[in-house]
Amino acid sequence: MKKKRQLISTKILYLCMGLIMLMGFKMGTVSAATVGNMTGLDANSAVITDTNDNVMSHTATLSKWEAFKVTYQWQMADNVDLHAGDTSTVTLPNNVVTSENYQFDLYDIQSHAVIGQFKIAAGSQTGTITFNDYLVTHNLNRHGALTLMTVGKDDDKNIMNDWLLNKIGWISDDTLVNDHPNLITWNVAFNAASKTMDKVVINDTLGANQKYVAGSLVAKTGQFDANGDFIADGGTVTPTTISEVNGQLVFTFDHIEKAVNVTYQSQITGLNADQKWTNKADISADINGSNQTASVEAEVAWGGSGNGTGDQKPAIKGQVTLIKKDADCGQLLAGAVFSLYRSNGQLVQANLTTNRNGVVTVCDLDAGDYYFVETKAPTGYTLNRNHFNFSITADQQTPTVTVTDKKCDTDDHHGCHHHHDDCHHGEHHNGCHHGSHHGGHHGC
Repeated sequence: MKKKRQLISTKILYLCMGLIMLMGFKMGTVSAATVGNMTGLDANSAVITDTNDNVMSHTATLSKWEAFKVTYQWQMADNVDLHAGDTSTVTLPNNVVTSENYQFDLYDIQSHAVIGQFKIAAGSQTGTITFNDYLVTHNLNRHGALTLMTVGKDDDKNIMNDWLLNKIGWISDDTLVNDHPNLITWNVAFNAASKTMDKVVINDTLGANQKYVAGSLVAKTGQFDANGDFIADGGTVTPTTISEVNGQLVFTFDHIEKAVNVTYQSQITGLNADQKWTNKADISADINGSNQTASVEAEVAWGGSGNGTGDQKPAIKGQVTLIKKDADCGQLLAGAVFSLYRSNGQLVQANLTTNRNGVVTVCDLDAGDYYFVETKAPTGYTLNRNHFNFSITADQQTPTVTVTDKKCDTDDHHGCHHHHDDCHHGEHHNGCHHGSHHGGHHGC
């Protein structure tokens, strides 16, 4: 909270710790790379808002004692070939900065599966998203949002120490209990000008999901310097009374002559939807026979958050047609037997035999690289021992492979099955039988 003009520009300390969910962050083995063709994470794309959700200009002078939320809307092009471990840089506007180290997971909007992790160092202008393999498979229409808690960068030294009451708070125990930190320390300071005060009553109201830690209140005496920092003199003052009922804490002092810096702790009992815990303090005191009052509010904002999603691209399926021909006249050959393999040597299907039209077709093939191997030639033909390669891709889902065999020489019986030579050279219609490809589908 910042007191305007007559009050100190109070150091509002927002400890922005990341929402670290206990979910595995799966990384791949492909070398990490910076994601290209991704928009919305640069400084110009960021939207800065204050604690009242007012949009702030990127050129505005923002106090280092105030918290600001920075929001991004990002998109990743469909043609980005993402791999697990790839990163993207997030850049803050020049007038804000992070106050603490923190990191948190990014979740899919629909399934809540972890899609990556964000990390940034205290005082840094840039952070990093590291993606896992979720958006590798959900690779259409990839987009999401990122929200970070920051502080301004302006260090205003024009401070007037004549304020009556101020308040700040911070996370003092960030041990996660039920997915939220454990303790907040609240700091209530009053009588900055070290005036004589009597009948001091401070009402301090804890917001939702907090409980006062009994015995934690300490009130030190001292003075505030020109920078607004409290300088303790080693003394303490004990409240005349302390009471707490349902989050309403009341402490009183009969007589005060110095500036007082009060601290106490509240235990966090739950996580609020806006990731903030609030506190309001009111003071009433007699100063030179006049009753004076003041009221201040403070909040502790914890963390950042991020999400993203993408649609799964339909799996590419295809089919291949193999046509077996006589190498000399182009006659379609039945009875040739083939095996089909992936490019890594994995057998897909064996005993694929060409039909009377010289055709064999294999359906329902995943995208990838393959090859045929002839394992038995038609009767009277030599075995073709080559690999016949083809690929199933988005642009080619129905490739055709043509394989030719030569007839056996009459004196060469090795690997040949002999038959009557009915392939007459010259006109194709003289003994060369051509069939239609659609009549040769095998297993589809």
